[in-house]
Amino acid sequence: MFRKNPKKDRQDDMFRPRLENLIDPRHEQVKLALILARQELFITRP
Repeated sequence: MFRKNPKKDRQDDMFRPRLENLIDPRHEQVKLALILARQELFITRP
C-alpha cells in the first residue's frame, strides 16, 4: 500500500515561531557549540 504524503503548507506554521528565532546566538552554550563544531572540522582522523 502507498502511504499518502501530505504536504504541509507554510500557512500552518504561520503562528509557530521558528527555532532560529528562539535561540539567542549570544548565549554561552550556543557559542560553545559553534566552537566545538568548528574544531571538529579541523580534526584529522586516520
